[in-house]
Amino acid sequence: MGPIAPILPQIELRFLKVYTREVKRILFLIILLLGFLLRVQETLSKNFLFLLDQGRDMMAVKSIVDGHHLTLIGP
Repeated sequence: MGPIAPILPQIELRFLKVYTREVKRILFLIILLLGFLLRVQETLSKNFLFLLDQGRDMMAVKSIVDGHHLTLIGP
């Protein structure tokens, strides 16, 4: 166990650094994918939730597109 012994801990540490980096990357991608799927589920089922602000803004957009009434100051 002469010259090889000091090299083994370095190899193990290098392997652990690469391994933890890959695990972090995989966990990040899983969380990103899960968040995307949870948010896009309502869109795919064509079930949109419009609250007061979004409804008002959509009515303003409809007024601009259908009635050619361009609003320059707020909705």
